Amino acid sequence: MAHRAALLPAFCLSLLPAAAGAEPVGASTGTGSVSLDPAIVGGQEATTCQWPTAVALVSPLGLCTGTLVHPRLVLMAAHCGTDFTEIVLGERMTATYRLPVDHCERHSTADMVGPNDYAFCVLAQPVDSMPLTPVAYGCEGDALTRGQSVAIAGFGEETPDSGDFGVKRWATTTISGTDGGMILVGGGGVGAWKGDSGGPAYIQLADGGWRAFGIVSGGPGPGQAVYYVDMRTVVPWVEQQSGIDITPCHASDGSWQPTPECGGYATEPTAADTWATQCSANDPLSPPSTTCGSAFAPEDNDPTVRILSPEDGTVIDDVPAEVTIDIEAMDDSAIRAVRLVVDGEVLQERLAPPWQFTGTFPKGTYELVALAQDVSGNDGRSDSATLYVGEEPGGCGCNAGGGAGFGELCLALAIVLWCRRQRERRVRRNFPG
Repeated sequence: MAHRAALLPAFCLSLLPAAAGAEPVGASTGTGSVSLDPAIVGGQEATTCQWPTAVALVSPLGLCTGTLVHPRLVLMAAHCGTDFTEIVLGERMTATYRLPVDHCERHSTADMVGPNDYAFCVLAQPVDSMPLTPVAYGCEGDALTRGQSVAIAGFGEETPDSGDFGVKRWATTTISGTDGGMILVGGGGVGAWKGDSGGPAYIQLADGGWRAFGIVSGGPGPGQAVYYVDMRTVVPWVEQQSGIDITPCHASDGSWQPTPECGGYATEPTAADTWATQCSANDPLSPPSTTCGSAFAPEDNDPTVRILSPEDGTVIDDVPAEVTIDIEAMDDSAIRAVRLVVDGEVLQERLAPPWQFTGTFPKGTYELVALAQDVSGNDGRSDSATLYVGEEPGGCGCNAGGGAGFGELCLALAIVLWCRRQRERRVRRNFPG
């Protein structure tokens, strides 16, 4: 979490131990099920399972809000920091529904309001059944216009300096404009406040499904328009850094590329429900999406995949060797996952491009293979590429010294299986993920 810092007249809306917390409120979308309540100042308290993808992030430094945009990924503000070990699901920051965090990463270390104020946390386990509100991306962003009705939610204060943070509140409001690449949301007595930093703004599209589009960064004061980072701008970096595809209907460049997960989004996120069902019993899911093109249709062609580098037969003298493996994967529809196999064992997987893997290889000879699977479930396999680290072709891969004679070579061949087991253990230990 960060110190409060200002840029121009705006300030961050995270909640520090010596400060206070804030929260969003608002007006309703024309296609939405949320009714307009113009009297809201700090937002109405959420009942069980309302806006379930708005989650609390609590650390020793304070409180922020985040948005679950994928079963394993939460978007939040960079000024909230990365010192989080779990996220809190529910309507209170003290709720018992908690999930462990694998790791967090932020785009900027500058604790100020601005378009680079975004970060993410990857969960150690997925949220499997909750109706999601993914990022509004590609042509879906065309709906983000001045005056558009939207919803906001967060765990911050209802009124300034009240100290009543840690309770989820929500409201409906409108987009009031754009400024410096950011989206202004709220005003007229409705808006996010301290403790709402990182929290979401939502919009309901023509397919009935809700999407998340904004990350609270900061604002000039309670009840005034607040600066939100446009989620469309964060997608390429988040997907590259996390290796997770958070846009199931689009490629990272915004073009339409639907997957089987393109659809089935929350349509009634304010419906009464229970956390025992992950808030899924009373929230009908949207149909397969056609917001920017045709709905997903499965195909039967296998993806093509090949290892671009290192080339087959590459020799690296340095021991141990830091090696980056670049893979090309192509398909008629979209690639769901690419996996790196070293000596017959899958060591790493990426769910979003670039298809690049980096690891530390001890001395030895290694067989590299890439596997790709498309969104229809078809599988492809590359040709193998042999990598030599600290030895020439024909080496055992053990650190037995150079100049082996025939007897030593026979001994090396006799223990080749032991050598391979040792290499596998060492490579696995030195490969991230």
